Amino acid sequence: MKKLSLFALIFISLLSLNCSDENSLVDETSNKKVESNLRVAASTLPKSGIIFAYKNNSEFVANAAQSLKDLAVSNRSEVQNANGSFTRIFDRITIENGKGILKERHFFNDATNTVVRSHIFNLSTGEYDLANVNVPPASANPSPLNLFGCPQGYTNMGSCGYDEFFATCVSQTVAGHQSTILNNGVINTSRYQFMYTSSGAYICGQ
Repeated sequence: MKKLSLFALIFISLLSLNCSDENSLVDETSNKKVESNLRVAASTLPKSGIIFAYKNNSEFVANAAQSLKDLAVSNRSEVQNANGSFTRIFDRITIENGKGILKERHFFNDATNTVVRSHIFNLSTGEYDLANVNVPPASANPSPLNLFGCPQGYTNMGSCGYDEFFATCVSQTVAGHQSTILNNGVINTSRYQFMYTSSGAYICGQ
């Protein structure tokens, strides 16, 4: 009877170890998939942070609309193909001194309610620094992420659904805001936040 109990104990222990190994393998595979998806998404970050450049008002209007449209289409694709690695992308863009610069990109996961990864543009190095690995949105640096509205000081400019008019909607929404930052022919500093979800893009401006 003691031998039977001993064999049963050994069998249960081996079974437990096997299940633990299988779970670890599943977790490792899942983590690798998340990392792979994040690397692919991060590869679309612009070199030196610059999305577009302009020398005058006409170039500003044309280049800003087209570049932001292209960026929107790219991010829509990344969100839709993330397979749960992240569910939203936040882009924060500053337009000043003849350039449109992607200052921040945040990847957010609704399932875990965390910012899984952020890339913050470093003006000193001209490259992106990695930040905010698996942190709550309220703790994100350099400023918290508002999941249900615009950052403080920004205005809600509207949203664009993922239909055949998506890219046009984005460019027209931005164009409508551009007229408010032209002052006597001078382009003032402006900032945008784009939040890309599974269903559409939400745009804020300052």
